[in-house]
Amino acid sequence: MTQAEEYFIDNLAIAFKPRAVILYEGSNDINAGTKPATVLASFQRLQRKLHTALPEARLYVLGVVPSPGKRFEKFAELKQVNELLRAECATQPWMKFIDTTTPLLGADGQPREELFKPGDIHMVPAGYAVWKSVIAPVIVPAEKPFEKAK
Repeated sequence: MTQAEEYFIDNLAIAFKPRAVILYEGSNDINAGTKPATVLASFQRLQRKLHTALPEARLYVLGVVPSPGKRFEKFAELKQVNELLRAECATQPWMKFIDTTTPLLGADGQPREELFKPGDIHMVPAGYAVWKSVIAPVIVPAEKPFEKAK
């Protein structure tokens, strides 16, 4: 785990004691040359630390965004990261992988350009709407607050 990851997991996730954490990880790592197995090892350390501190919390892991341009040249590695994270999440009932990658791809297997800022790796509101359409049906029902008895 990097110092940044350590900082965020300690000062945001653990400090606030949430019942669920949504994690997006891997895109910048792969772009910087980190190997998929190293991303997985970092994730494993992070999820163990989170679960040790907050054993009742759920962890939702989002698939890596298939950004257009130069980053898409490493799409095979991003797919590998997704498969490693999916497999790891399947080992524990408190973790869930959400495929946010596939809906951002067109029928041709390329990033849907209309979902990204032109010449940029970041999504536009339409891209985030796609994310929401995939994430909300998983998280909202699972995390819906219990209604108090009247």
